[in-house]
Amino acid sequence: MAGLVNTGLSAFLCFSGRLLYPSYAAVPRLFGLSALNDQIAAGAFMWVMGSMVFLIPAMAITMQMLSPDRRRFAPESHVRRTSIDGKPAWDSAAPTVPCNPRPDSVPL
Repeated sequence: MAGLVNTGLSAFLCFSGRLLYPSYAAVPRLFGLSALNDQIAAGAFMWVMGSMVFLIPAMAITMQMLSPDRRRFAPESHVRRTSIDGKPAWDSAAPTVPCNPRPDSVPL
């Protein structure tokens, strides 16, 4: 939703063809740009920088989700373990096995 507001205001500044504030034309220019060109440059700068705030995190999240080394299973520290007789592992001295073994570790 915030992107729509930024895009709308930026597009208005860039494509209006007239000064939004006529009194701005009376202010001395610092870089030799006319008041209208300064307004257009400000709108373009606002449009690009405002879009980057949304695009950079979106690209980072997408790259992370599409990376081939992304883990598909929970880390070993999150696997609940039980003993062979079904009791929780801390109740028994029996060897433990994972409750949810990974498909690639199940013997055929």
